[in-house]
Amino acid sequence: MSILDRHTRRLARIAVMCPNPIEPRRDDPAVNCPRHDRPMRRFMVAGIEVDRCGICGGIWLDKGELEALVESDKQTRAAARLLDRSDDADEASDHAPVCPRDGTPLVPMRTAVKPFVECDACTACGGVYLDAGELSAMTDTGFADWIRRLMPGRR
Repeated sequence: MSILDRHTRRLARIAVMCPNPIEPRRDDPAVNCPRHDRPMRRFMVAGIEVDRCGICGGIWLDKGELEALVESDKQTRAAARLLDRSDDADEASDHAPVCPRDGTPLVPMRTAVKPFVECDACTACGGVYLDAGELSAMTDTGFADWIRRLMPGRR
C-alpha cells in the first residue's frame, strides 16, 4: 500500500469521526444555552445530537445522550471531545442555569459514570448541561480512571 493510499484511508476515517453541524427541526427546535440564553449550535456525532454554546463552550445533552456517548466506541468519544474545547470559551455567566427544554432550574450532580465530574441536570426532563471540558472528562478513559477503579473510596 502506498503512502498516498494510507493517507487517503486515514483522512476518510477522520472525516467520519468529525462532528457534523445540523439544522434544528420543526419538531425539535434549537435550544438556548442554560447559562447565556443564546441559541446553541447542534452537531450530530454518530447519531447522537449534541448542542454546543459558541460563547462558553458548554454542551447540552438530552436524556440518555450522555450515557450513549460514554458507552460508545473510541472513535465516537474522540469525535465528541472535538466539540468539547474550551479555547474559544468566554467567561461564565453569573445567572443560575435553567433547562433549555422546560425552564426548570438545573441542579449540580455527579454521575455514576464519572463521579469526580460535576455537571448540571434537569430533574424534570433528565437532560444534562456540561461546562467546557466536562464532556472530555466524562468520555476519557485513561490512567486516572484506572487508578480510581483501584481506589474506589478516593476522589
